[in-house]
Amino acid sequence: EMRNDLYMTLEKGEFEKGGKSVARNVEITVYVLDADGQILKGYVAAGSGEPGADEYHSLVLYHNNSPRWAEQIKLPIPVDMFRGSHVRFEFRHCSSDMLDLLKWRAHPERINDSLSKLKEIDGSEIVKVHIINLLQDSKFQHFKPVMDTYIESHFAGALSYRDLMKVLKWYMDRIVEAEHQDHIQQVLKASEYIFKYIIQSRRLFSLATGGQNEEEFRACIHELFMSICFFLSQENKGISPVAQTQHSSSPNAQAVFLRTFPAIYSELLKFFTVREVAGFVRETLASLPTVVQADSPLEAVKLQCISKTEPAVSEEVELIVESLLGVLLRTILEISNRPQPAGPAMRLQFQDGEFVACLLALLRHMSDKHYQKLLQAFSSKDDLRDFLLHIFTVFRILIRPEMFPKDWTVMRLVTNKYGDMRVMMGCEIFSMWQNLGEHKLNFIPAMIGPFLEVTLVPQPDLRNVMIPIFHDMMDWEQRRSGNFKQVGLC
Repeated sequence: EMRNDLYMTLEKGEFEKGGKSVARNVEITVYVLDADGQILKGYVAAGSGEPGADEYHSLVLYHNNSPRWAEQIKLPIPVDMFRGSHVRFEFRHCSSDMLDLLKWRAHPERINDSLSKLKEIDGSEIVKVHIINLLQDSKFQHFKPVMDTYIESHFAGALSYRDLMKVLKWYMDRIVEAEHQDHIQQVLKASEYIFKYIIQSRRLFSLATGGQNEEEFRACIHELFMSICFFLSQENKGISPVAQTQHSSSPNAQAVFLRTFPAIYSELLKFFTVREVAGFVRETLASLPTVVQADSPLEAVKLQCISKTEPAVSEEVELIVESLLGVLLRTILEISNRPQPAGPAMRLQFQDGEFVACLLALLRHMSDKHYQKLLQAFSSKDDLRDFLLHIFTVFRILIRPEMFPKDWTVMRLVTNKYGDMRVMMGCEIFSMWQNLGEHKLNFIPAMIGPFLEVTLVPQPDLRNVMIPIFHDMMDWEQRRSGNFKQVGLC
């Protein structure tokens, strides 16, 4: 296996204060360049588990001329591009990151100037202002508890939920017409925390007013989800995908929203019942365009969203056992007892087989705890006896020789328990045949028929193993009798 993993650690640095009265805020940007000085894209990763990016930005230690980063990065440069490649480090002082803006009350005359400069600063420099969007970045995951604590313990905007819902709905209603969606996608990406602020704000308002305007709030949430559903469904009406951004490689807007959507459920449950939240989720996912291509990126994100929506599999199996196991058993019993068409053997029809498949799949998914809970649910011995009679009768029906083709049934049992052993067994036959040496003549022609049956199994690898045995048989028969008529006749 060819490996070319290169790891590098940004350890520490010493920087002069220069003409500044305080220490600097130093950031390192790391690039990988080819022999011609062009940036190699996608070959800088933050450690071993992160996807490759075009560049790496170090943390910025505030007012520190002797920063110690100790940050490890991985450079997964392909072998054929390694020769002549080199790493470029850019050192810059990050202006303070926005401090004038944070101190706006003390210097209101600087607000306009600070805001205009703020737009020129890269997102990773303005964590305290732009943190909601950056929380999705693994580099800033450790800020989430800080933000959560602020929302739960320090946020005091009891009226903010009204404006936040209006602004979010305004974006949803206009996303289709927007030519450049980069900014809107940032809003969608921040949906989790926008909802957290909305719900906490509404909670504070309810505590202060004794629950006033409750119906108005619930109606606004419903209207917001109507706008969300409308935005997600646009492709259904033949409108060009709202998905497209300035750059064709950017994810579409629906996908951006779906990735953060499951994180909203827990917030909604603070004011709505489980059934109501389930309704929001069902209607939202149902509004998505019907995607024909199974490999569509949107379809993949939709499936991921659904998987995060479902409860634990164990709970689902338990619910299905309680509601469907008895019905399945009775249905299969009824099917097996109805008059069968004339014919040499009774076989399940296609639709009947679906019931059997459901039963077998359910039994496979049941754990010991599911079986114990099922048996403990019977209130009397008579009920338990009837259930056991039902299930044993069904088992007896399903293992009847005439129910399925014999080779299909045996093969399915073996495959489920041991995997496809046909090729392995063919190799064993070939090995034993080779070990016979001169004794092979004692098995010609008696073993020709059985070997031929094995060779006729529709498995190419098995045939490739068995066919040389026939050539060897002909060779040994030729040596013994001067011809191989016995092999040929068989």
